[in-house]
Amino acid sequence: QSLLLFLRVTIIINCSIKPTLTLQPNWTQIFRGETVTLSCQIQRGGGTQWTYEWRPTNRNPPTSSEYRINKVTESHSGEYRCQGVRGFQQTDWSDVVRLTLHWTIELFLF
Repeated sequence: QSLLLFLRVTIIINCSIKPTLTLQPNWTQIFRGETVTLSCQIQRGGGTQWTYEWRPTNRNPPTSSEYRINKVTESHSGEYRCQGVRGFQQTDWSDVVRLTLHWTIELFLF
């Protein structure tokens, strides 16, 4: 009696490229209702065939290099980072960009 064993191995190659994450507008103090765009740029990446992973993932982020958030709310505050994936290759994670929501208070004096 013989036993056949099939083993599937996936090898992910880290290609030692670190993406650059930028925020537009280029300041981290954002006010409620504004629109912000996070852009993940891969230098020496060799073309546009990368897909992108974003952290945090609890907001259904895109797989493209841009992460646009319309009408920012308190739930969007936090630390963001990105990573490029292409086949069995992946980049390092970018440095963190912190998004902080600020409040404005209007006083009307009579």
